[in-house]
Amino acid sequence: MKEANGVIFVYSSDFSNIRKEMDMWYANFVQAQGLKDSQCIVFCHRKPSQPETRSSELSSLFSRIPWLSSSVEENGGTLRREFNSFLQRLLSNISERRDQEELSILNQH
Repeated sequence: MKEANGVIFVYSSDFSNIRKEMDMWYANFVQAQGLKDSQCIVFCHRKPSQPETRSSELSSLFSRIPWLSSSVEENGGTLRREFNSFLQRLLSNISERRDQEELSILNQH
């Protein structure tokens, strides 16, 4: 993957051994790209009858990444707001990086 601006992690709370797999995805898509935790978001899809159990599911690598337990049936509006907020953060980062690149080019000439 080249020049990623953000990573969206999505997993199901039905999957019992998610920690190791999510750590592998984090290493390959966040650390390898040099992304910040603010450029990531985690959605844990769960069935309406399942409780929210974040702390026991993910490793400390995800402790500073925004996380949302998603159940479209129960909180579709919250899911939409969090996703839009994530996209706004990414667009802001892209804009800042583009501005810095333009200033760098102007300063070279």
